[in-house]
This record gives sequence, structure tokens and C-alpha cells, in this order.
Amino acid sequence: MRDTNETTGRARRRVPLAAALLVSLLAAIITTAAAAPARAVELGISDSNATTLAERWWDGLNVKRIRVVLPYDVALESVGPAGARRREEFDQLRAAAPAKGVSLMVSFGPSADLRAPSGDALAPTLQQFAEGFAAFRTAYPDITEIAPWNEPNNPDGRTYPLASDPALAASYFLQVQATCAGCTVIAGDFAGISGDDAYFNAYAAALNGAIPAVWAFHAHSDVNSFQQPNGPDSARVARYYLGKLQGPYANARIWIDEVGARYRDASGQLWGDDSQSAATQFLLGLGTLDPRIDRIYYYNFSNQCTTAGRCAIQDRGLVSPAPMDGSPLDYDTPDRPRSAYNVYAAGGPVIQPAQLVPPVVTIDTLPQAASVRVRTPLLGGAAAVGGRAATTLSLQIFSGVSGTQSSTPLQTLTATVGPDGRWSVRPTALADGAYTARATQVGNPSSSGVSQDLAFSIDTVRPTVRVATAPPAQTGARTATVNLTPSDAGSTFQCKLDSARWAPCTFPLQLTGVRLGAHALQARATDPAGNVQRRPTVVSWRVVSLQTALLPRVASLSDAVRDGLPLSTSCADSCRIDARVYVPRSEAASVGLTGRGLSKNDPARPKGDYLVVGGASAKRSRAGAAELALRLRSGSAARLGRTRQVTVRVGFTLTPKGSKPTAVSRTVVLTRGGAVRLLATQGYPVTVACASSCAARATLYAPAALAKALRLSTLSGSGRLGLPRGRYAKLGERVVRLARGGGYDVSIEPALPRAARTRLARQGVVAVRGVARTRLVGTDPRLVGWPLRLPR
Repeated sequence: MRDTNETTGRARRRVPLAAALLVSLLAAIITTAAAAPARAVELGISDSNATTLAERWWDGLNVKRIRVVLPYDVALESVGPAGARRREEFDQLRAAAPAKGVSLMVSFGPSADLRAPSGDALAPTLQQFAEGFAAFRTAYPDITEIAPWNEPNNPDGRTYPLASDPALAASYFLQVQATCAGCTVIAGDFAGISGDDAYFNAYAAALNGAIPAVWAFHAHSDVNSFQQPNGPDSARVARYYLGKLQGPYANARIWIDEVGARYRDASGQLWGDDSQSAATQFLLGLGTLDPRIDRIYYYNFSNQCTTAGRCAIQDRGLVSPAPMDGSPLDYDTPDRPRSAYNVYAAGGPVIQPAQLVPPVVTIDTLPQAASVRVRTPLLGGAAAVGGRAATTLSLQIFSGVSGTQSSTPLQTLTATVGPDGRWSVRPTALADGAYTARATQVGNPSSSGVSQDLAFSIDTVRPTVRVATAPPAQTGARTATVNLTPSDAGSTFQCKLDSARWAPCTFPLQLTGVRLGAHALQARATDPAGNVQRRPTVVSWRVVSLQTALLPRVASLSDAVRDGLPLSTSCADSCRIDARVYVPRSEAASVGLTGRGLSKNDPARPKGDYLVVGGASAKRSRAGAAELALRLRSGSAARLGRTRQVTVRVGFTLTPKGSKPTAVSRTVVLTRGGAVRLLATQGYPVTVACASSCAARATLYAPAALAKALRLSTLSGSGRLGLPRGRYAKLGERVVRLARGGGYDVSIEPALPRAARTRLARQGVVAVRGVARTRLVGTDPRLVGWPLRLPR
């Protein structure tokens, strides 16, 4: 294979901007997941020669893995002559592998037969690639380690046709992954190009969230650079890809599946045994850069060449070539295991990166993604000491992070590296915003160690808080849920309820056992930078007890004048109820009622010119129920005797302890007849009222005498039902829920058979019992009720 990694000038590739920005953002996120544990590094040979396993020096190398690059269409029946020869060579290698205990990895490349008119390689469409791979999978089911494309980012467009299409390269990976169950599919297999962000980011974005288990890259440039006189030993290519394979790829395995040390290069430069041997030691040292690296494939075992002249091109063999025509080499002895062979066979010695691959530079102060409220934060970290490492380093600070990062630094600072390898420096004052810091330490005149980028932000603005969830201003619930949303994500809170002390808290906050009365929860936020909210956020509410009332909407006029209109009330603790009966002033005298004018202090008074013709009040100092009789004032018995029906207005106020009153106003029909027929045909109307939101069950009962007449089964009265002793039958029931304080009009329809309804309509004056069972959230249920006589 040609060495295509020596090119230093790379044309900027055009890749989809959105994809590049997306992956740049992903790559900027440094995850806290633990890296994969260190594994033993396996060594292999990256070599496509058919006779490699038959060469006499193979067994002494003690290598059990070979990487082969094949045309993607090598297994198709329609493959051309060149592809058929490659298939024949691969079949020979595959046949020999089991006896040697060797497993094969395959990487695909362009067709050897299908070429552009210019002779340049062509990239297959996804469908063409899928067809070629399907044929390969059928022909070679035992090959389960597959890199879908060799060096897709190589800028040599004549030989490597995917240089401008990272998305197509990624689609090959997804195709193999989807159709090759049980296979190890290797992502990337990139040519070693340091700083190739545009291609890598677009390739990763086109994976559409897939997380490869194995990534691979080539590192020829690192070894080539090392072999230069005073050349760099910072392994920039390897470090670059290890830096890119963070974030979602932090736990991936990594293979350097093509890398070699030159014995002689294409220009004729002879590097010789010593240089190749030292470079091979350095090459093996790359495996210590990251515990995720668990394979290295050396390129190559020996050059297969027809003539001595062809053998001299890019000779990286661990064994010197033997020209097929028998001609002598003019730069080495044919078929000789070189010193590098012994280094590789021994698996080392492995050179630790601290000795031979410096400098290593880190920034660990501040933490990654830190937010601080100091405009001149202290930045620091570790650097290399001794050897080629400089005693100072340069710290650059850029505005923005990842896709928003500026191209030129805002500040460039110099820090001194101490004897212990630590360094620190403060920038000049920075404005609020996001920043990227990068440290660079020179290792020798042509090599530098570059830190991983540190993203951090300056934030000196105090946070604000929005109330997302809060209890109602008044509630009967002894529990409460409060949720506050800070302006800065990641903010923490301190809270205090009423007179308690400040303490850490989190939202949503669940409060239980809240006492009756007024409450105030105060909360103050501290953002990730340490800024504290200027004024605490206050959430106030009042917990009230249950006060409720039950009022009939149709009643006997005679009974109302003689005994009063019943209004039943109940309280969970101390409360007051004031009730009044109103009649328009213009009608009062004509129906025989007298009264007084309205009071401006009466919140339940109706609008218009009304007189108060009756009423009652009750005040309870503790929990309990009471019945009020709203007696009407008679001014003319004669007129009242002639009045068949009158519509009055009843207003009442419920005043819980320590709370504002709830006013309810309803019309009530007082009649001398028709109420029984109304009950039998349409249902009986009542009003249930609560001082705040509540649930109520309103029920109408028939006493024993009426139940017998209607031929209904009865039940025993009890305090639990809100009934006095005796036998009763249930005529009808209705359940209601009040979302807030006020009155709710309910028609209790009789749940009776048709015959019972008919018998009820034929009754004379009947006695019924109305009962309401009410409950406020967080309070015990309360019962209210009254007896009532309804005229036929």
C-alpha cells in the first residue's frame, strides 16, 4: 500500500456546515464516564501479500493478526480481471491463516476494475457498496472484523475517492453494521491527518447517533516525523484522534491499524537499521498513550516486488525484500530480518510516553465546563519536565466554545513550568461569556504538546427565579407543592418556611403537615458561578379550614313564615355565618312582608332596591354544625294568606377564622304548592357552598312514612350519614366539586322506579331530609342537613 500520510499541506474540505457544527458541539462535551480499562496491546501486520504467511521469517515474529485491504466488489461474480487476481491472492492468504493461528481483518477500498476515464478511483454508491458487501459476506462468512472503507479522508482523490464525501463513508459503516450480525465493525480507519476536524466532525454527525465500538486511524506521520533529525516526538496525529474520540466515544476501543517505520523512503533516503529500530520502539510506545488502544498493525512485513528498483520505493518492511527476478538490492541484503523485526517480535521494549512522547500538557484548573464569577480566574495544570520540553508554555484564551469559538485568541499568556511539572497563570479581566483555553508547550523546534481544550464561562450576573408552581392563595390542603425555575441551569437553592432557618432545598419542593394560617416560603438561588439571587423569592398562601352551607331552593311559604327557611352550616374550626332574605322593595308590601334597608357592609346583598325581610347569624368558636332558621317578617297576614308564591333572594357569607368572607347569593322560590310535583318529575334544587375549593355529596332522603308510601326499602339513620335516628330511603344523590369558593347549584334528581315517581307525585305535603357531606383538601369531612316539608 502507498504511504499517503506524509502530505502536510491539506486542502480545506467542504463538508455540511450543520453537521460539522453539531459534532463540534458533541466533541466539546467532556463526559465524566470512566474510560475503558487498559487492555494488553495486540500486535498485527497490515499487509495484503498472498505469500506473507509462507515466508520463512513469519513464525519468528509471533504475530497472529493480519489486516488486508480489498476492493469492495472483490466477491461479485461480475468482478473484472484485476479484482479477480486480488480475490485469488486473498483466498490463498485466507486458506493459509488457520494453520498459522492467524485471524484476518478486512478493510475495503475502490474497485480495481471500475475506474473513471482518467483512471482515477471511483466511490461506489451506497447501493453498489451494499451489493458488494453482501456478496463478500456470503463468500467469506468467517471474516468478522471489517473496516468499511480504508482512509476515506485521504486527500489523494485519484486513489482515494471519498475525500469530499464523509457522509457517504459513514453510510458504508452503517450499512455494514446493520447487515453483519456478530461482526466487529471498525469506524473511521482514517488516514493520519492532525487537525482534520471538518472531515471527522461531518463523518461522526452522519453516523446519526450510532456509537461505534471500535475506531481506527493510521499514524504514519507520527513515525515519519520522529525519524527526521531532531524530529518531534509528540505524536500529534495519535493525540489528535485520541482527543476527538471523547464524549460519546470515550469508551470505544481504538486500533492503530496501519503504521510503520521507514528503512528507505521514496526519495531514496536511507534511514537504516538504527533509525528504523528506534522508530519502531517509538511506534510501540504509541500503545501507552491511552488505555483504549488495544491493537497496533505494522505496515508491513516485507515488500513484494518484481525488481530491485521497485523494492526501493517506500520500504518499511521488518524483513528486507527479495526481488522476484533475483536482482540484488543496492541498499540492503535480500531476505534479511532487520533490527526492527527483533524490536517488533519482542513487543518492545515499549517506551513510556513520558520518556519518548513528550510533552504532555493538561489544564485541570479550572474543571471542564466550569462557570465562575471571577473575571480573572486562575488557570493551571501539568506539563512535561526535562528532555525536549520547554520550561514555559503558552496559554491561549479564545472567545466562545466549539462551533462558536473565535479563530484568533483574545489573550495569549506565558506560564512557567515548575520543577514538579505544575503551572498556573491568571488572564486579564474577561467579560461575561463562554471561553476556550488551550495550553501549548514546545518539545523541540518542530514539536509541541497541546492540551485538550478547556471550556469555561465567566458569569457575574445574579440569577433570577420564576415561580412555576405554587399553592393557591387560600387552600384547605395541609400539603403544598412549590416549584421554582432559575434563570441559570444548575443553580442551587436555600429555603426557609415562615420563621425557620435557611437550609438547602431542591425543587419541586413537597411540604406536608402545614398548619392552618398564613405561610411564606422564601427561596434564594445560587448559580453555578456562585452568584446569589439579590432578593429571595417569596411564595405566600393561607391554609383555611372547611366552612360550608346547604340551602334549599324551593320551600313552603307558610313554613318559611311560621318556622323560618332552613340554612345548615358546618365549620372545621371557628367561623361565622350571616344570612339574609331579601325581597324587592316594590314587592314586599304587596306580598305582606316588611323589612329594613340593605347594609353597605353586607357582601352578599343583591344589586337593586331590596329590603331585608328575614335572616339569622351563627358564630362558632370551634368545629361543628348549626342550623339557622331564616324567619320572615310578616307585615300583613291577609296579604300573605292570598300570596301563592314569592321569589326571594337569600344571601349569606361564610367567614373562616383569619380569612376573608365568601359571599353567596341565590334565588329561592317560596310556594304554597307544586314542590312535590317538581321533586317527582325534575328533581329538587339545592345550593351547596364552600369557603374555598371542596368536594360535596348532596343527598335527599325520605323519612319512614314517605318511604313506606313509595314502597321503598329503608336504611337506619346515623350520625355518619348526617341523619337522626329512624328509618330513611334515599330519593336521590349528586356529587359536585367546587374549584374555588362560592356556591354551586345542584338538582338532586330522584333515582326512583317509574311507579315510585308516580306515587310521589300524588302525595300531599311530604317531609324530606336534605344532607350534604363536604370535604376540603386536607380537612375532615363535614355534614350539613335540614328537614323540609314540601307542599304538593
